[in-house]
Amino acid sequence: MMLYNLQGYVYLWYTIRREVNRLKSVNNKKRKKNKFLWRGLFLLAVVYVIVSVISLRLQINQAQQKLTLLTEQLRQQEIQNSLLDDLLSGDEQQQIEQTARDKLGLVYPDERVYIDIS
Repeated sequence: MMLYNLQGYVYLWYTIRREVNRLKSVNNKKRKKNKFLWRGLFLLAVVYVIVSVISLRLQINQAQQKLTLLTEQLRQQEIQNSLLDDLLSGDEQQQIEQTARDKLGLVYPDERVYIDIS
């Protein structure tokens, strides 16, 4: 009778052990699937970050080129403004008279012009 109980225990232990191994195998398969899924998601995230960084770098380069162009245009406009300010500053009438005398050769009607021919 004792031998029978021992065989029952051995069989029960063997059955339990086999079931535990089967559950471990199923669990390992699930872990492998989850591991593959997480690796795939991680790889996708890395690719997204790399593409985003490259895209942002291109946008930064374009913005810097535009900034350089606008800075040059601003400098040219400031030069033009300073020339116009020079024309308007001081005695405007005197500058107009000087330009009329030098470039156009104009004189006042009652003015006498002497030309030195020596």
